[in-house]
Amino acid sequence: MKDGFRQTMALAHSWAGLFPGWLFYAVFLTGSLTYYRQEISQWMRPELSGAAVDPQAALHAVERLRQVGADARLWRIDLPNARNPVTEILWKGMEGGFRSEQLDPRTGGGLHARETMGGDFLFYFHFDLNAPGRIGRWLICFAAIAMLVAIISGVITHRRIFADFFTFRPRKGQRSWLDAHNVAGVVALPFYLMISFTGLVTLTSMFMPWAIQRAYHGDTAAYVRDLAGQGIATAVPQAPQKKRQVLSGEVVDHIVTRAESLWRDGRAGRILVDDPGSNHATITMERRDADSISYDLPWLRFSADGQLVARHDGGGPAVTTQGWLYGLHLARFSGAGLRFLFFLSGLLGTAMMATGLILWVVKRRPKDAARARSTAAERTNVAVIAGLPIAIASLLLANRLLPFGLPGRMGWEASAFFLAWLAALVNALWMAPPQAWIWQGRCLGLLCLAAPISQMAVPGSGLFVWIGSGDMVRASVDMALIATGLLALGVTTPMKMRRNVVTA
Repeated sequence: MKDGFRQTMALAHSWAGLFPGWLFYAVFLTGSLTYYRQEISQWMRPELSGAAVDPQAALHAVERLRQVGADARLWRIDLPNARNPVTEILWKGMEGGFRSEQLDPRTGGGLHARETMGGDFLFYFHFDLNAPGRIGRWLICFAAIAMLVAIISGVITHRRIFADFFTFRPRKGQRSWLDAHNVAGVVALPFYLMISFTGLVTLTSMFMPWAIQRAYHGDTAAYVRDLAGQGIATAVPQAPQKKRQVLSGEVVDHIVTRAESLWRDGRAGRILVDDPGSNHATITMERRDADSISYDLPWLRFSADGQLVARHDGGGPAVTTQGWLYGLHLARFSGAGLRFLFFLSGLLGTAMMATGLILWVVKRRPKDAARARSTAAERTNVAVIAGLPIAIASLLLANRLLPFGLPGRMGWEASAFFLAWLAALVNALWMAPPQAWIWQGRCLGLLCLAAPISQMAVPGSGLFVWIGSGDMVRASVDMALIATGLLALGVTTPMKMRRNVVTA
């Protein structure tokens, strides 16, 4: 019975890891890069180099909004921080529609950067695949469930899983792929369990809506209000209102200072102003997300004359639990060291997926090499494992090469991503897998090198300029691309690839 159960788990591990494995490889790779979402966004906007955090950023932002959005229904100000040293403002007109600008925190002047989604493209692709409607999110949900099944069944299947962690036999074909898969799977096993489960929690209201529908009698809007904290905010008695003055930057700056004093060690991260041109304007201060693990951030709401009218310091047990799990998944609270560990764990998860997919194909090859035929799974492995990094590198290179003022530039960057991935798929279907691995590896290497090198041709920009000016964020992204490019070219030399193909 024991052997039968373990064999059943092995079968579940094998098939639960194949079809969802291709999808979750993409999720893990783009999700790992998302831990440096803001740094990638900075790299993709080289014109913003030199901006710095300034304590008067809120004052300058309000003055700018008074110029461009005096009749708006909503103002939003994202204050600068160490990872994103620019002020971002957004306003919503009376007839709907949003407009946004990026400002220099020191002066409030507009910063003219190229149109790009930056790291946000990878962030949204990570959980919705850029698919229409909710198709992508549904696919991610099913893949996450299969991921949990594969992890649990994999632990049960491997009797010596921790002993195997210390064993790696290179150039042994199937055994080498299994050893690599075991090592990548064990090193960050708690991370895989956490990230899969918390990822499901973030989408639970979509694929398990029955409790919400029953508790709220189908009123989803009421659930959203309660989840946002509007139903549990504690009102504070207001002082008699004076005649309202025009909302100014000095008033908002004073409110920021007061909010941060009430939070003691906390800092304001976002400012929301509702109806800024009316007598009932309210200013909501949201605490910086780096100050808390939970995604359910505290906030303070003030009237236009600076009186505190409401506050939210956390929801009930269910909201608090959901906020902590969501916050763990996003890891916005993490410092530089912890963020790198999250990133490294994500890359190990990507490697675990890749080695598992390759192992699945290698195990099913005929022993007689003359009878071996490439399968659809093997070709799909090439298109996914090598093709997705090529698509990401193409996105970054397109960011550098597309004209600055090109209409719809953001869409062209996205098109470069998907067209490059489609080209990788066509190449994998047309060319024999061993050769496809070589050519796609070389293509990845050249694309990764081209992205930073092309920027060096721009006066006052590029890797060496950034190192000289101390802009290590952009320099680090450049160096990571160069290292990836050299690694890809190094492992796809004909000699090494032939040896690997033969021993596999």
